[in-house]
Amino acid sequence: MAQDPSDGTKAPPPHPFDERWYVRTENETLGPYEGWRVKELIEQGQVGRQTLIARVGAAEWSAVKDIPVFDTLVRAEGPGARQPVSRAPTPRVEIGGLRYAGFWIRVGAYIIDYIIINVIVVVISGVVGLLIGLIAGLSHQNDQSALPALAGGVGAVIGIAIVIVYYVRFNSGPWQATPGKRLVGIHIITVTGEPVGGWLAFGRYFAYMLSGLPLCLGFMWVGWNEEKKGFHDMVCGTRVIYGKL
Repeated sequence: MAQDPSDGTKAPPPHPFDERWYVRTENETLGPYEGWRVKELIEQGQVGRQTLIARVGAAEWSAVKDIPVFDTLVRAEGPGARQPVSRAPTPRVEIGGLRYAGFWIRVGAYIIDYIIINVIVVVISGVVGLLIGLIAGLSHQNDQSALPALAGGVGAVIGIAIVIVYYVRFNSGPWQATPGKRLVGIHIITVTGEPVGGWLAFGRYFAYMLSGLPLCLGFMWVGWNEEKKGFHDMVCGTRVIYGKL
């Protein structure tokens, strides 16, 4: 418990509404949510007394009924009052209350992202190539032999920029996941359960190069360790878990 430096007394523990929580349904782990958002879910009847929740960083789940502040909010009647939540074991990995996404589900997300990115790159690069050709044609230059190389160079730069923006923007955005990850129901968090910021998402993208060498060993490592960490996850302090924000 924290000490108050002014008089040496112990500071009170944080109020549950000021903390961040994961909410566990029958099929997935949701969050982390601010405490006030959990309060809203309870009041709306979407979370009941038996629903399992866990503070960010906690090693175990607790039922809402075991947390007095939340338990008093549960409706006496209605769908939220006695909503059971399955505690049956699941084939997904569970460590510290989180279900870590394994190798094949992440491969599936990557394939989806790869298709989306290539469609975007082809369309935008094609438009840019047409514009370069049009500008060169309007300039009435006789020697246009350098146009293919110019268009190719510009297209490559645009392609790289699109890929970086795609991964950084989506992984640090409200979803905390690329569209591929979103579609398969997984997202990225830090080791402390916090959202991934822009700079961390940027660094994580370039850390893919570490996982790619040698022979993509760092990506395959996801299938061989408890927390399903690739080399890029180890370097950046991130984890990929089931659930949608």
